[in-house]
Amino acid sequence: PPPLPPHPPLSIRGPLVPAPPRTPRPPAPPQAPLLSSLDAFHVDLDLDPIVDVDDDLGGGADEKGERRSDGRLSVDELIALRIHDVTPEYIDEMRATFPDASLRQIASMRMHGVTTAYVRGMRAAGVQVRSSRDAARLRQMGVTPAFVKQLAEAGYRNLSVRELTRLAAAGVDADFISDLEKYKDKKR
Repeated sequence: PPPLPPHPPLSIRGPLVPAPPRTPRPPAPPQAPLLSSLDAFHVDLDLDPIVDVDDDLGGGADEKGERRSDGRLSVDELIALRIHDVTPEYIDEMRATFPDASLRQIASMRMHGVTTAYVRGMRAAGVQVRSSRDAARLRQMGVTPAFVKQLAEAGYRNLSVRELTRLAAAGVDADFISDLEKYKDKKR
């Protein structure tokens, strides 16, 4: 067979045509700075809403949101507990640490990686972990016994769970504190 003639280059847009020239946009007007001083800067990191487990554990409700009359766990609850690897052993361990913890709270702790060893370590570091919610908040923000010890060595002792989670969320650690020590006097 005779050789095929060369094909012209294919283009999705059709024949290659130069694009029309673009008109430049005018520059954006300058904007005032967002903060005129650091004194005006205040952030209140309220982390409570982000710790809650999804509504998968609806307190015994079925998919219509109605409570089961026989007292058994709903299908959604069983699935959520299995997905989050909440075992009977884990439930027993957590209820030994937090006797009033609900299945929802236990699942939240499991989701955030809370173990009894973690809670013991935090308590040994001087943190008053009073509830499963406290444990989940601390673990979620990456607060460790070592972090608490470093803050204590930097002069920040007996911090509440809320203060520890806010510091961790903002990235304030012992190194940051020591770097800022020279600025504690207003004359500097």
